[in-house]
Amino acid sequence: MTQKPRTYNGDLANLPAALAPLTEQRRWVNWSWDWRARKNGGGKWTKPPRQAHAPEQFAKSDDPATWGTYEQALDNVTAGRANGIGFALKGSNIGAIDIDHCVDPREDKLVSWAEQLHEEAAYAYQEVTVSGGGLRIIGTADGPEIHRKFTFDRKTGAGIELYRNTARYITVSGLEMGSCAALPPLDEFIDRLIARHTGQARDGLDFNHAAPQTFNNYDDIIRNGAPQGERSELFQAVIWHFAGKGRTAEEITDELAQYPNGIAAKYADRLHDEVTRSYEKWRAGARSRATGSVADGSAHPWPQIFVTPGELPRVVNEAEDALLALNREIYQRGGMIVRPVLSDLKAADNRDTQGWRLIPMTRPHLVETLTRAARFLKYDGRSKDWVAIDAPDKIADAYLARQGAWKLPRLSGIINTPFIRIDGSVCEKLGYDHASELLFKSDGQDFPPIPQHPGKADALEALKAVVSLISSFPFVSDADRSTALEQIQSERT
Repeated sequence: MTQKPRTYNGDLANLPAALAPLTEQRRWVNWSWDWRARKNGGGKWTKPPRQAHAPEQFAKSDDPATWGTYEQALDNVTAGRANGIGFALKGSNIGAIDIDHCVDPREDKLVSWAEQLHEEAAYAYQEVTVSGGGLRIIGTADGPEIHRKFTFDRKTGAGIELYRNTARYITVSGLEMGSCAALPPLDEFIDRLIARHTGQARDGLDFNHAAPQTFNNYDDIIRNGAPQGERSELFQAVIWHFAGKGRTAEEITDELAQYPNGIAAKYADRLHDEVTRSYEKWRAGARSRATGSVADGSAHPWPQIFVTPGELPRVVNEAEDALLALNREIYQRGGMIVRPVLSDLKAADNRDTQGWRLIPMTRPHLVETLTRAARFLKYDGRSKDWVAIDAPDKIADAYLARQGAWKLPRLSGIINTPFIRIDGSVCEKLGYDHASELLFKSDGQDFPPIPQHPGKADALEALKAVVSLISSFPFVSDADRSTALEQIQSERT
């Protein structure tokens, strides 16, 4: 068992103004950290709800008889009988969005994708979750009951979870981020996030053409399975069908895991691994077809960007993140986006040579690069579906116009030899050097290793090399050269 997590609570006795109406409702529960052990070892800390009027007993998110008043829940925390308070959502006309594992521990700030959601929902009430590593958005909601989870990183658990009038409870920390006087409507934002992460896209293998249909539709396959001999092919068809609709491997795994007797039964003990393997085959094929290049299986995941009218800042932000993840040699210099190219040059005595130079990034090249970096999807009103598109010109223009706000590395220039940084250290590694903002590109010449802390012997060896280089110059006589070499040898001995 690991050490009990730290609890992040604000002043629970004086909650932010936006939450005041909730304190008047009899929907409150308590929670305490509870270790849930796994059969094969290990476990995790959980926060099951407890009854405010009897904190030693568990509460039920769908049973109002197990809920209590805000005052009862607060007293339990004050008396040390619980770690925190929570609010039951079912039938409450309250919606919430959890942004899980979204704080970068190295910088103690939101990661970029979470920062974007935080800005999109700036009008709503937002607070740091009781774990200290997440963010919760709360508002009013009149739409139908919903509970959806979208996991972006299965290892860390990073992702979002959407709640609306559902049989769940949310913890309340009172650690408000920003300032919100009253809870605003949240339905439109919840619906927009659902559309964004469940968009339909025609790509990859379509289920209806994957194999002879044993059942009428893929829902039957998912729920009821398939005859022996067809399961492997239809399993892959289901994965590719969902992948073409914009689902991630984690989302597909969660969907199939709900039906243990369905198409996933054959892979019950390794479902995520099998889904990921099939999904990566689809992703590699889709990426190769879209970009005209062979996808590297070890490359970063191919992001999906849903181009939605009225959300230009979000789309441009996601496009830049994808561009940075592509890890191409693209930099900012002198108010322009530039890239290095090896060009044919004229040298002295009318000789032809090659050298590196920087050229501005044009819109057509940026469109092509962005299309390699991410899969752009746009809703097609005629087909009522999401379809794959090239990166729009409008997105490329908007990004090129973000002068002064680019996240691209700054470039001071290109150098062709190892060099000494301003702090006296030596840089001899090819590529971009963040400390000096110089790009070290080889022109084909190999350089011997340079000691980081050279001594006298190294200095003498370097002096000898210099003397040999200038020995043929007209102003250096044989006598001078011999004298210099003798002095170097004398210093060595």
